[in-house]
Amino acid sequence: MNVADEPSKYLSEQFWQNQETDLLLSPYLSNDDKQILQERVRSFVRSHSVHGGYIGLATSGTTQISSSLPEKKLILTSKIAFRSAAQLMIHHYKLSSGVWVLQLPIYHVGGLSILARAALMNTRVISMGPWDPEKFIHQIKNQQDSLFVSFVPTQVYDLIQVRVSCPRQVQKVFIGGGQLSNEVFMQAKQLGWPLFQTYGMTETSAMIADFDEVRQCYRPFSGIEVTSDHEGRLRVKTPGIFRYQLTENRFETQNPEDFYRTDDLVEMTGDGGFVLLGRVQNQIKILGELVNVQALEQKVLKHLRLENIQATLAFVPDERAGNKLILCIDQTVQESLQLLREKLNLFNTTVVGYERIHDVISLKAFPRTDLGKIHRGRLIDYLNSLR
Repeated sequence: MNVADEPSKYLSEQFWQNQETDLLLSPYLSNDDKQILQERVRSFVRSHSVHGGYIGLATSGTTQISSSLPEKKLILTSKIAFRSAAQLMIHHYKLSSGVWVLQLPIYHVGGLSILARAALMNTRVISMGPWDPEKFIHQIKNQQDSLFVSFVPTQVYDLIQVRVSCPRQVQKVFIGGGQLSNEVFMQAKQLGWPLFQTYGMTETSAMIADFDEVRQCYRPFSGIEVTSDHEGRLRVKTPGIFRYQLTENRFETQNPEDFYRTDDLVEMTGDGGFVLLGRVQNQIKILGELVNVQALEQKVLKHLRLENIQATLAFVPDERAGNKLILCIDQTVQESLQLLREKLNLFNTTVVGYERIHDVISLKAFPRTDLGKIHRGRLIDYLNSLR
């Protein structure tokens, strides 16, 4: 079994045709943790007679309360399926000539899928260093080719903070790993960034749907089917679906012919699209009522005129109510806590009792994942430590 290597390895046809299992792990994991995860995969491959070439990626599970190693999910996807997902994306956006910019880690599905697309398009990849918006722009302006870029929302937010206009070389920018707020999206568009918001996950080998700005919903690529179940959870059938999902104590097998039930709550539009409402893990009980924390967060941030990069809504256990809601803000927010509390008091008069925000606290820095997302599990652990 191989472990993550240099990006050039994943541009070769030999890699995508070989029958080995390649496990891509974060370099930030300890050597002991890497060995544990590697042995978990080896043991599974041996005991279940898994044949054929597979890619193993860890999904961070940022919405889980616990982010411990035993619960870390490893997703095994056949190399054929992973390439099929890349081909669907290339076909949907009619990509032909151009060079891909790699500004995402290859041990995440977003980074590896860039290399899969580049290999299929027989084009080169420009590998960037650690994320720095000003260095990124400097490097891009030195290029002569037309460029395709994949970003997460945090990176777009960083670019508009320094008011950077899009260089002429950039033809398309694909956004994954979360949805931009309307305000950030519009600011980026005003600066000339050709943004395409997408939906996907590790389990689907990256993006499977494109955001329709007119109808304000996601639409699946051709060849992908979506529906929802009785709980409102999105179900997906795609050639790029994973085959096995492993944790320490269990595994799940996904039949490629079946729909995969995601953890995303959606509303189907009736014409083949869907609107994201939140995550199953972000639904909690307060005073016996089910509260969608993600949807409520959008309401309160809009009321306070804050961005979801600067602030997030979290929850901690409460003896009386079951849970209570805490608004956490980054120290870069200019307004004082006292003023924000006054605004929250006003907000609380507009919602029902179980949706009221208990308090607001300021953090020097949010715990974040490798992709810059707020790590909700660690944030909640921190909030509980303050009690």
